[in-house]
Amino acid sequence: MVFASLLLIYISVRDFYSHIIPNLSVVLLAVTLFFYGDFEIRIGATLIFLIAVFSLMKVAKMGGGDIKLLLVLIAFSHPAISLTSYVWGSLLISGFLILIHRVSTGNFRGNIALAPAICGPFLITLL
Repeated sequence: MVFASLLLIYISVRDFYSHIIPNLSVVLLAVTLFFYGDFEIRIGATLIFLIAVFSLMKVAKMGGGDIKLLLVLIAFSHPAISLTSYVWGSLLISGFLILIHRVSTGNFRGNIALAPAICGPFLITLL
């Protein structure tokens, strides 16, 4: 799962600096997790999440890359990570990202990269 870990790190760093999550990296991650991962494929959870995300997409102003990344990670989620621990990990990382953004810009305006908060809890379970 080294390749999946490297992809998660690449996606997080790329999003942090450019606010772009390349489609190719998300597709590579999905293919890697599907063929080589020790993961459960959760179709039901993915469909429920897809409906919820599309209904909230306008309000949260999430980009398409964030949604695709979340769908891949939910579809091929690791059995060792529970939804509760994933959400708490994402909230902790998001808070840290907001703090970094506040310190670097002096305000709360602007875009905050979400990929590190999306990938972080999943990456921790891989390592």
